[in-house]
Amino acid sequence: MVVQKARPLIIRNIQKISCVSKRHHNFDGEAVAKSNLAMIAQEDKNHTYIQAYSSYGFRLVSGFSILGSCAIFPRAILHWNVKSADKITPESLSLFTLLEPKLDILVIGKGDWNASVDYNAIKFLRTHKLNFEILPTEQACSTFNFLNAERRVVAAALIPPKVLTSPVDEAHQKLMLDLAELDQIQSIEDLHDAEMAEVVKQINSGEFARKRAKLDEVKSKLREQNELNEDTKKDSSAFAFKGSALCHGVSRLVLSNASFSR
Repeated sequence: MVVQKARPLIIRNIQKISCVSKRHHNFDGEAVAKSNLAMIAQEDKNHTYIQAYSSYGFRLVSGFSILGSCAIFPRAILHWNVKSADKITPESLSLFTLLEPKLDILVIGKGDWNASVDYNAIKFLRTHKLNFEILPTEQACSTFNFLNAERRVVAAALIPPKVLTSPVDEAHQKLMLDLAELDQIQSIEDLHDAEMAEVVKQINSGEFARKRAKLDEVKSKLREQNELNEDTKKDSSAFAFKGSALCHGVSRLVLSNASFSR
């Protein structure tokens, strides 16, 4: 009997406790201050950051484009003569073991998600006690930007992916449009150094963008001409229909007059 009487009292006491809390101020008792957002490209113009990538290459926040694989440092960029992840050898990684000061970490962008790196290359880096991280190029770009913003001694060896998994943003779309004329080239690695330098020069100077603008203008004019031709065809067909209807009406009138004269 005692337990039955005490139980509802305990329940009523628990129901009177409020567990909802509201706080509109910080721990110092002041109103919460507004936060500001600044683009890292505007605050830090002395370091290299990657803005976009494609199956052709990369674009930096400074607006410059890189064709093919590359080795990126905080303040320098080099072309890296490696076509795919399975072509990464100890010789291709020897540059990163000779740098002073020693790298805190080397970020390797292997290209696609399912690409694999030769074990001899991994063993070479471990032998030289060099910290490294092997990631898909999509993740490697963001990792390099993050470590570079923290002022780490970092370098990235990046291979353009063949398959793009991320949604296409404005920067990536601009990069693909700038490189649209390279569709006729089966492989970027087939270009010689002089040809590569000339193509990069054309991209960075805006020549491809001007060509694209002219092409868009021509396409717009052709589209307007096609629409005008379609309207003309519709008008002519409507006029022909009205003419045939008029001739049919005249013929019926002639027949009716002939029957009336009879």
